[in-house]
Amino acid sequence: MGVMMRGRKAWFVKRIPKRYRHLFPEAQTHMRRPAHTDSRADAERRWPQIEAEWDAHFRALAAGRSSDAARHLEVARSLAEARGFAYITAESLADGPFAEIARRLEALFQHGNPTAAEADALLGTVAAPPLLFTAEGALEVFFEASPDLIAGKSPAQAKHWRQERGRAMGDWERVMGQLPMQEIGQAEAVRFRAWCAGRIAGEGEGPAWSAESANKRLVKLSGIWNAVSRVKGLDLESPFKGLLFKAQPREEAAAYSRGWIAERILAPGALDAMVPEAADIIRLLVNTGFRPSEPIDARPEDFVLEAEVPHLVITPYDGERQREIKNAGSRRAIPLLGMSLEAAHRLKAAGGCVRYRGRPTAFSNYANKQMRALGLAESPRHTVKGFRHGFENALLDAGVDDRIRADLMGHAYTRPRYGDGGALAGRAAAIAKIAL
Repeated sequence: MGVMMRGRKAWFVKRIPKRYRHLFPEAQTHMRRPAHTDSRADAERRWPQIEAEWDAHFRALAAGRSSDAARHLEVARSLAEARGFAYITAESLADGPFAEIARRLEALFQHGNPTAAEADALLGTVAAPPLLFTAEGALEVFFEASPDLIAGKSPAQAKHWRQERGRAMGDWERVMGQLPMQEIGQAEAVRFRAWCAGRIAGEGEGPAWSAESANKRLVKLSGIWNAVSRVKGLDLESPFKGLLFKAQPREEAAAYSRGWIAERILAPGALDAMVPEAADIIRLLVNTGFRPSEPIDARPEDFVLEAEVPHLVITPYDGERQREIKNAGSRRAIPLLGMSLEAAHRLKAAGGCVRYRGRPTAFSNYANKQMRALGLAESPRHTVKGFRHGFENALLDAGVDDRIRADLMGHAYTRPRYGDGGALAGRAAAIAKIAL
């Protein structure tokens, strides 16, 4: 309702919303407070603050009937802010200057006797709820506190990053329930590790985990724990420390041989049954050793095909098609020759990869399935990763210098670098030795 004049005096008046009426005496339908002024204009300038105080007051009363500790604290903060104060705990107030306490007490009794909710809000007596190590507790705090960890990632990359951590927290919560971080020690972490060991042994639904899969969960949970403990000032050591499983050496994807690629995969019509974009991505991988995600997320302008040495640039970038690359060594320019150059022309003309943009896993799943169905997989162990391994093997067999091999593959190079490693011309000459 706002400001009303009674004679020459201004009053603040607000109808109590129906959802809060049960919290007041049956006859009370309005909140009223004298504005202590005869100027309506002055009272109307102050009205938004008064209304915000009353709205916070209604919520505080409702929260007082609730057992939700987080809601209590949220309302106390809102009520304190409506009075022009930040919510500060009683302990912090006691450690600070007395003048701050006096200022809050003065505001508290400014309009008569305060309610218990108002006193709690201004004097900081609402206890903070325990932070639960759950998806809605610690994981949300982690996501809010870690924007730097997804900066530069494409939407698909950021989604995958979140999903991996959500999956780890979901497994924890499914096994351990909703526990406050302060109540979790190594005994609880060991219980979760035992459950992971069961999954490695094939217990539970779904396929058995590898030790690496279990370790991914433990590492991500530990990362979430450490970040949240630091942000919230909990000073809690990670209970997951030292609990990793001994992982077996990862079996590398089987490498495609150049003979098989030339005779079977690049045979006329061999890839015609596949989605054209997927077929051209395969042709592009044959003579470049790219990770599938690299050409899939490349922009049309990254296909530099009219240069003296046609090439594809792999680089991180911002903007609508923002993406992150694996490491510093992955930033590179790769010459395009033979079948890969022909495929690059078609992809650029189509605007780059469209169907699989931001979806390299979808491409890999489709390509692997189709390659097996069409009899183009060299063995049951061969996947699209095998093109990258086969490319590197072919360079090694052709005697290409390890510096140029590292530049082409996007690997870190530990020896001192001198010059530019032959740049595009040198890389093109190396690929020409094995190009199909």
